[in-house]
Amino acid sequence: MDLGIGGRAAIVTGGSRGIGFETAQRLLEEGAKVCICARGEDGLKEAQDKLIAETGGQVAAVRADTSEEGAAEEIVRRAAEALGAVDILVNNAGGMSSGRFEALGDAGLQV
Repeated sequence: MDLGIGGRAAIVTGGSRGIGFETAQRLLEEGAKVCICARGEDGLKEAQDKLIAETGGQVAAVRADTSEEGAAEEIVRRAAEALGAVDILVNNAGGMSSGRFEALGDAGLQV
């Protein structure tokens, strides 16, 4: 399948394992450049190496906890440095909050 994303840059949060890893792999197979991020440094490097070996694609890796203030900005900055302008975001990290969106506030959005 050609999704028309060849050469585009993507960020995949929670990209070191599970759904995030598989998503990063599919994006790479479609020709995208991918920045994966995760909380664990060891698993992140291992995932980066495996994605490169399996796809031959360009993969950046950023250790980040998206629940920390400023983490999202740092991820985008480092992804752009490594891959160029970011075109795609797959937000695969985080928890779940209950309630009306407008009433959640910053704390409720960073679960």
